[in-house]
Amino acid sequence: MGGGAVKYQREVIRAIDNLSMDNPQLEFSLVYKRVTGEPENAAVFSDKVAIESEKVWIKPSLFSAYEPDWEKLKTVGAKLDADLAILVSLNIQGNSTLDIFLYDLRSGKQYALKDRSVNYHSVMGDVRNFAGQLLKTYFREQ
Repeated sequence: MGGGAVKYQREVIRAIDNLSMDNPQLEFSLVYKRVTGEPENAAVFSDKVAIESEKVWIKPSLFSAYEPDWEKLKTVGAKLDADLAILVSLNIQGNSTLDIFLYDLRSGKQYALKDRSVNYHSVMGDVRNFAGQLLKTYFREQ
């Protein structure tokens, strides 16, 4: 993975971490893997859970975008005793886009913003904005 990809991964992680700092109802942790320069409070879980978490993305068809496998995500969330999961799929090229998903692991409710335009110069701000929109919708429904 090139240095540019790590930069965007780090920006996505920091965006979600910033949201958790602003909201006392959220506690940030990171399942997937350690990324250079990520927030110090990011917890990377055991290798077994991290390996399982890599399998939460599926591609329903050759021409479709990757989407979460909700059942696998629910299994991973249960092992972590998590309530919410935020997943981000970022496509940085030409017309850069973002798919962001919020999943309530307790109720099974899914929230998504798909195919949102992002500026590769402001990935962190764009991710924070879209994740914040999903969280507002989620908390409004509670």
